[in-house]
Amino acid sequence: MEGPDDFDDLALEDLDIETLEKLDGIKADCDKSVEYRILAGESGAYKAILDTLENRKDDKEIVKACLRTLLSLMTKQPDLLDDRGLTVILSHLKNRCRCGVKKVGTEMG
Repeated sequence: MEGPDDFDDLALEDLDIETLEKLDGIKADCDKSVEYRILAGESGAYKAILDTLENRKDDKEIVKACLRTLLSLMTKQPDLLDDRGLTVILSHLKNRCRCGVKKVGTEMG
């Protein structure tokens, strides 16, 4: 698991591969258990991922990786979601054509 200092520069990465590898690593750790998710949340992963989403909003692969990582991070700890996160996430979901997010119908039939 990466430490707090490892999240500080996530949003500033110049190379897509490094950013994707970091996001994949965070997601893999978060998928292990709630303890890993709590540690990542306490270490600043949530803020770093949101920063990355905002700074790399035109990079489809980075956006998809950020959204997947946020989903893993926030599973069973939705209290991480704040006003900023809601705004950033919704802005990307509204532009789902740019990041490959599929709309799921909510109609009851």
